Amino acid sequence: MKKLFFTTIMFLLFVMVITIITLSTIGFETDKFNENISNKVKESNKNISLKLEKIKFKFDVKDFNLFLKTTNPELIYKDLLIPIQNVKVYLDFYSLIKSNPKIEKINISSEEINIDEFKKIILKTKPSNLNSLITNKIKNGKLVINLELYFNDNFDIDNFIARGEVQEMSGVINNDLSLVNTSFNFFADSSDILIKNIKGDMDGLLIRKGNLQIKRNEEITLNSDFDTEIKINNENIYNYLPYIKNIEFINKETNLKANLQNFLNITFDKTFKVTDYTYTNKGKIDKSFLKFDKPFKNSLLEKDLNHLYFKDTNFTARFASDKKNYIHTSGSYSFDDRNYRNYNFKNDFFKENSNINLDFEFAEKLNFNFINYIKENDKVAKIFLNIQKKQNLINLKELSYNENKNQISIEKLIIDKKDLISLKKIKVKTFEKK
Repeated sequence: MKKLFFTTIMFLLFVMVITIITLSTIGFETDKFNENISNKVKESNKNISLKLEKIKFKFDVKDFNLFLKTTNPELIYKDLLIPIQNVKVYLDFYSLIKSNPKIEKINISSEEINIDEFKKIILKTKPSNLNSLITNKIKNGKLVINLELYFNDNFDIDNFIARGEVQEMSGVINNDLSLVNTSFNFFADSSDILIKNIKGDMDGLLIRKGNLQIKRNEEITLNSDFDTEIKINNENIYNYLPYIKNIEFINKETNLKANLQNFLNITFDKTFKVTDYTYTNKGKIDKSFLKFDKPFKNSLLEKDLNHLYFKDTNFTARFASDKKNYIHTSGSYSFDDRNYRNYNFKNDFFKENSNINLDFEFAEKLNFNFINYIKENDKVAKIFLNIQKKQNLINLKELSYNENKNQISIEKLIIDKKDLISLKKIKVKTFEKK
């Protein structure tokens, strides 16, 4: 008796294993569910028509679930044929036993879709800002998408998950500036959108290792981080001048070579109005060149300054809606691209208030005739400035000048527009012929 029982159990297990292996690999071909599935899809959305031919009944080992699979089905949305590679329909096991199959989810995998084909689909959907952006700004590209639709008991869509990738995309920023060779992976559901591995090229600006996440709750939050390789020169600077025209010393002669890490956080309300934002970056400026619109002249200088060069500069900056912004840089500078000197610059600014710290070496010739002191060319002076600025009021909190034994220091020199208001202390010690 025991032997018969054991044999029966082993036989049933063997049959079960063979069935699972068969269903998970070859599958069982059937047309029993074709009409039922097509009708269910039609009930869900009258604009969608799904025609199925050969269906295989299979077993998903990973999800431990039964599903129906068909390849190259005919999916029509508003008289537009959608290029679909395969469809998997996951069924509730107990509903099969009751001969009233219930669809739990549908997995749709597309073929490679050209952006022009995708635009035709977009035009059939409800108008939105995103749809307008895609149809007007995106010019070329290829899209592959995997879509999972989850249904409730009434066959209404309860949730969705979209995965895919975009390759070889190009788009228009303005008449002179385009984004090309763009690619990324994406994931989206009813609450989140996640875009990973963003890459793209603009003329002189390469985007690498980009990530973007959008969360939709009572507010909409956007978080992004990406690396940029910047190569701006006098051939492509024209494309960027409209965006940076208010930045002092930036003009058509500007050159910049840098690598920056960027971090962006934006919060929107339900009407997509920005309520909060923070943009920070950090990185290294390998080399940059500025040509002054007009030569910089000063009675202390023996010659005018026309150019300013930077190299090996560390850079960090913050711009945010709370107005607690800053720019910090340190590295080497030169007026002739040969003799480089060290500098350290910090500007912390809140609304119209600025706190500036500048610590640098200076080797040009200086004439302090009013105190009978001349600093000769190539003798290096170390200069430190701490300036606070509030509208037209300038407070030179500290100036320290040191060159060999020569020293000049000033404390709390306050100027309103061009008028001297007060001075706490000034100290001068200079040498001539020892």
